[in-house]
Amino acid sequence: MLSYNSAEQAIIVELDDAPASPDTPYTMSAGDTFEGEISEHSDFIDTDLMKLQVESGVTYTISMEGVGSDALYDPYLALFDIDLDVAVATDNNSGSGLNAEITFTATYSGIYYIEASATRSHLVGEYRLTVDETANLNPVSFTITDNGGNDSIDFNSVNSDQKNSLVAETYSDVNGLNGNMTIMRDTVIENAYSGSGNDELIGNDADSFAGLRIQDSGAGTLVSYDGGSSLINADDFTFV
Repeated sequence: MLSYNSAEQAIIVELDDAPASPDTPYTMSAGDTFEGEISEHSDFIDTDLMKLQVESGVTYTISMEGVGSDALYDPYLALFDIDLDVAVATDNNSGSGLNAEITFTATYSGIYYIEASATRSHLVGEYRLTVDETANLNPVSFTITDNGGNDSIDFNSVNSDQKNSLVAETYSDVNGLNGNMTIMRDTVIENAYSGSGNDELIGNDADSFAGLRIQDSGAGTLVSYDGGSSLINADDFTFV
C-alpha cells in the first residue's frame, strides 16, 4: 500500500491487491482518492474492499471511474455497513458515462465498506475511487414551528433506532442522531411516521384534534388514536 497526503487529502495507491475481506489494509476518508485495478479471473469477478471512515449525519458521495490507458469499462460499486451483510447501496451507471456513483448519509460514526468491482468477469482495468462530503439539505438539528393545518413528520426510511416525540418543547432522536429535533411551544403536529428500527413514539394531546396517526414501518401497521383507541403492534408508544 502506498499513500501520500496533500492538504489533509490522501491519494492511496493499490500496490498489494485489496482483498475482499474486512481485514483490508486500505482505509479512506472524505477527500481521499484510491487508485486500484480490477484483475482478470477465470471464474469470478475481482472485488476490492476498502474501509470508509464516516461521521453520523454526514452525506458522502463515492465515485468510481475507469482511468488510464487500461481503463476499467463499466465499473460496479457497492456500499456495506459494518456487518458486511446486506449492501446499503449499489450502483452501476449513475456516474458519467458507464461510471458508478453512490450518495448516502451515514447513520452512525465509524466504518462502512466500499466494494469496487466490474459488472462482468471479463471486464478488467484500472479505476479511481473518490470520496467527497456532500451538502446535506437535511439539517443536523432543527426546531419545528407551525401555525395550522394538518402536518406530518416523516422518518419512515430511517433504519436506526429513533425516539420521535410530538410533544411541544421536547427533544427527539431522529435520523440516527441524538436530541436533534424539537417542537416549538404551541405547535401541534398531527402525524408521525417512523422507520424500521426499535422506535419510541410519543404522541401529544390528541384530544384537541381527531387524527393523531403513528406509523412504524418495522411493525408495518398504521395505528390511530382518537382519545380511546388502543395501540396496535408498534415497538414502544406513549401518550402524555
